[in-house]
Amino acid sequence: MKHILYQPFKRGLLLLVLIAGALQVTAQDAYLLSQQWQSRLNRNPAAAGVSGNPLDLAMFYRNQWGNLDDALHTTVLNAEGYVPDIKSNLGFTFSYDKPTTARQNVSALVSYAFRFDVSAKYKLSLGLAAGIMNRSFDPGKLVYDDPGDPGKLTEKTSTAKADFSAGAELTGDKLTVGLGITHLGNSTGTGTGNSEDWLSQQQVYTYARYLIPAAHKFDVVPAASWLHYEGDNLFELGVSGLFDKKYWAGVAWRPDAAVVLSAGLEFYLFRVGYAYDLGIGDSKVIDGGVHEVMVQFSLNKSKAKAKPKAE
Repeated sequence: MKHILYQPFKRGLLLLVLIAGALQVTAQDAYLLSQQWQSRLNRNPAAAGVSGNPLDLAMFYRNQWGNLDDALHTTVLNAEGYVPDIKSNLGFTFSYDKPTTARQNVSALVSYAFRFDVSAKYKLSLGLAAGIMNRSFDPGKLVYDDPGDPGKLTEKTSTAKADFSAGAELTGDKLTVGLGITHLGNSTGTGTGNSEDWLSQQQVYTYARYLIPAAHKFDVVPAASWLHYEGDNLFELGVSGLFDKKYWAGVAWRPDAAVVLSAGLEFYLFRVGYAYDLGIGDSKVIDGGVHEVMVQFSLNKSKAKAKPKAE
């Protein structure tokens, strides 16, 4: 019995050592999905396959300040699942992010996560991801007060670089706690406008939530998260109501940034969610708010067998 338990522990310890060696924190611009809890793979490779399903697919589309010309937007696709043959979880995440009118980021990473028991109630997942990020910069889309400004940037640039992430996630029946580090090893850019200077910097995302049974088929789920990027911090505190494990609605607060309202439902093998960020503080002056749509598909064998029959 000791030998059986030792093998997964040793495997997990190796991943933990690799993750611990990456904990130097610097970052730059960052986005945080308003419905990040629904699929965390793009922020933490350790979240790959935690549902135990053979396949989970999630797509997010985030439109920011839509009333402005050339609105900013983000698209994220996460694919993950448990692979019995290797007793591990695999994942793939793709993202397209337009953080400013002149910049575009495209990244694709493959994830590996190993999950093992740490007690009768909790499992620990450790994950690593590797891929590529491309950052392009088009100064022709910038608007200057003085079109004849001698310091005006004119050169289009595009830079591709290897990209790495690492993380850990502890899960139980009611508690989930995680830590994800993205863009490992990237140092702070100079901000000169060159795409190489603007490569996304290392970011740390940590989170926790707890499910509290409140009434028959109704649960209350408080949650908190913290995103650190280049000396800046984005905190989020929220609470959701979950009815019959299929319907949810929630509200979250990001200090001096936004109040996030969200709702969604699950039907058969699908989940659909919507979130709206209402700007507060300095963000209040920006028109249009933030709209985010999520569509998720889960290949859950038990649900597939229970598919309703046609009349």
